[in-house]
Amino acid sequence: AGSFRRPMLNLSSSLSSLNTTGHLVLDQQGGTPLPNREDFKVIRKKVEVIMFDFDGTLTSTPGDRQVRTKKRIELAERAPMLQARLKILRDFGCLLGIISKSTEMTIRDALEGAGLLYHFEAPIIGKAMGFEGKIGFIQDLARRGLLRKPGDRRPGPNFARILLVDDDVLELERASAGGLQTYAAPQTGGLQHADFDLIEASLKQPSALPARPGGGPIGRCSLGFPVGSLSAESISNSRLSLSNASLKAGNAK
Repeated sequence: AGSFRRPMLNLSSSLSSLNTTGHLVLDQQGGTPLPNREDFKVIRKKVEVIMFDFDGTLTSTPGDRQVRTKKRIELAERAPMLQARLKILRDFGCLLGIISKSTEMTIRDALEGAGLLYHFEAPIIGKAMGFEGKIGFIQDLARRGLLRKPGDRRPGPNFARILLVDDDVLELERASAGGLQTYAAPQTGGLQHADFDLIEASLKQPSALPARPGGGPIGRCSLGFPVGSLSAESISNSRLSLSNASLKAGNAK
């Protein structure tokens, strides 16, 4: 049997068709109502892992309106704010990663230029496009044990302990339906201090859900496994073993 690759499908579509009131509007291509952005700004449980979108979430301009050369500039301009806020999330013990439709090279180049790369110990997944959306890649990571701390042999975190932060409401809708928690970045401008305030407040909530299947509740976010760089294609490959992924992680350090 050959390797399995998720079919490519661009799901970013028409965020520009959202109006600033947060009401449902129509997709420009098919006339389909888009979800209300505000519906994805409620974090109900503590989280262990936070996966960030890149364009329009960490940067200020959505990916469908941004050229590569501007991504590095925008991230550098936002670096002082992001530096402080990402450090707080890491101090809580959260594992931070990135999942984006941009290429991994573009993301890493911008992060290195802004001095932010070291905050992201979880996988950085580029070209994350598929019929299932980003939720499919994130679930694969959790099932393969790539979102856990060293020495932890339990299954990956409960999906409800994973938070996807994204400006694409279609991605958030799919993620929520798949059991992840979600937080909608602003339609434009990227994450702001007020957004980080809400996310940080959620980390202080008392634990009410087993962190992992068969495991007891935890009081803090779990420490992350620095697996480094993994491509969307490698996550899609059904024959990827945990031992091979761990070896690759060691080489990426």
